[in-house]
Amino acid sequence: MRAGCGIAVLVLGTMLGVGCKADIPSSKTREVKGRVVRATESKIVVAIGVEQWEVAVTPSTEIASDLKEGQLVTIDYALVAKRVRVIPEVPTPVAPRTAPRTPRPGMRPTEQT
Repeated sequence: MRAGCGIAVLVLGTMLGVGCKADIPSSKTREVKGRVVRATESKIVVAIGVEQWEVAVTPSTEIASDLKEGQLVTIDYALVAKRVRVIPEVPTPVAPRTAPRTPRPGMRPTEQT
């Protein structure tokens, strides 16, 4: 029963959000298929093989009104950066250069020690 209420709230939120434009820039859309584990007004959890993906939903997300736990679904999503930080690089130590060895008199170049 609780899952049904969550789905109803999710659908209601979607219906109210129709016409609102999300503040997400257009990005390459990707697709994932899996079985619904649970759905709330803010996220959908799907099982993909042995992994579980938690996908956030917004009021503008289009969600089927008959969404139920256990159903096979396809989710279209986009990767959008929230923050980009520069990581300082640690300088790598430089090995001291050694002078090339000079062959000893009477030795062939392959016999150098």
